[in-house]
Amino acid sequence: MVIEAILPGSVCSAESMGELPAVRGPSVFPEEDALLGRTTGRRRAEFAAARGCGRRALAGLGLPPGAILRQPGGSPRWPAGVVGSITHCDGYRAAAVGLGTRVLSVGIDAEPHRPLTAGLLDVITVEWERERLAELHQSAPSVCWERLLFSAKESIYKAWYPLTGRWLDFGDALLAFQPGTDAFTARLRVPAPEADGASLARMTGRWRVANGLVLTAVTVRTGTELDCCQTGGLFDLGWSGEGLAGQGGLAEDAPPDFLEVEPAGANVDEDVPDTGMGFQPGPGGEAVV
Repeated sequence: MVIEAILPGSVCSAESMGELPAVRGPSVFPEEDALLGRTTGRRRAEFAAARGCGRRALAGLGLPPGAILRQPGGSPRWPAGVVGSITHCDGYRAAAVGLGTRVLSVGIDAEPHRPLTAGLLDVITVEWERERLAELHQSAPSVCWERLLFSAKESIYKAWYPLTGRWLDFGDALLAFQPGTDAFTARLRVPAPEADGASLARMTGRWRVANGLVLTAVTVRTGTELDCCQTGGLFDLGWSGEGLAGQGGLAEDAPPDFLEVEPAGANVDEDVPDTGMGFQPGPGGEAVV
């Protein structure tokens, strides 16, 4: 599986690729059918296929199939003691779940590997991020880094919201990719709580480009351990700069304030349009969850 490669072993996942099967009947649990109302055609098929991935992922945890409804904020409502995330875009659906005793939160996102809609980059980034993206384009021009950043911020939001119940604007998470690895790290520019001893002010994730898709995942584990990249990542090195200097990481090229979290109530240094992550689906992103 593609998504499995960027998730830790404590998370079970399932995915489906290709064209959606024709959906003539409900093909979902009655409680889920009530959520869809009069939704028909492709949107119903997307919902059914994504929920199917969710049930297969839950089976990986040894749990029986059941309806996957919605939380008040719109995210999937998993069985008690389970955390998870669902994503779908054209030609791809996936779900990832974990037991709450091992994983506090997980967020995944899939997007088509193509450039963003014109003008969207300025909405989802600040100047520092755009400068870093320009550098990444120089070193790896085959990757749509803007789309990858968009997806990473979506995954961050999906992991953040279940733990905080708070929306994020795209500018609230300052994101950087670790050159030469499949890792990215975000500093939250809003007051962030702790979750089971782990500060949410810094969140890490992994990414992959495959089969015409961009996929990202963020996992917040229990205890003080954050997600640790299994293949060449730098997640366990934190933000002190130790271990990053000389490896093309953030310690060499980030401005000093990037490595520090503003105190509660501090203002951000750039006006960012009030476009909240999670308020509306992104281009090619999920429309019905």
